Amino acid sequence: MLGLRSDPCMCAIMSSFELCTKYNMGIKSVQVQYDVYCDWQGKPPNYRLYVNGELFTERTFIWRDFYLEEVIPIDATPGNYTIRYEVIGNGHISARNPKVLSGPCEFLSHDILRINNEG
Repeated sequence: MLGLRSDPCMCAIMSSFELCTKYNMGIKSVQVQYDVYCDWQGKPPNYRLYVNGELFTERTFIWRDFYLEEVIPIDATPGNYTIRYEVIGNGHISARNPKVLSGPCEFLSHDILRINNEG
């Protein structure tokens, strides 16, 4: 009788499963929040949110004289992540009061989030 490891198909399936298991075990789910403010004249501007240089979302900021409590869910491996906002078009955007809502993470500075290994 052949063992599972000697069957090429089973070996490939098990290798894929082991790879997925190892990969998924390192992923942490966290949620953070910023209070996002935007001032503009004329047409409401779009803004972009980047996490480590990767575009996370792009929206139109339509809330004049209000701020948006933006929750950012991040599923990532432990490490440091830069969170950056930019306005597209006219206006000025600012993200204030960074908060951890859930998960094993902490802010090292206003725009640097560390996802920790525990949790």
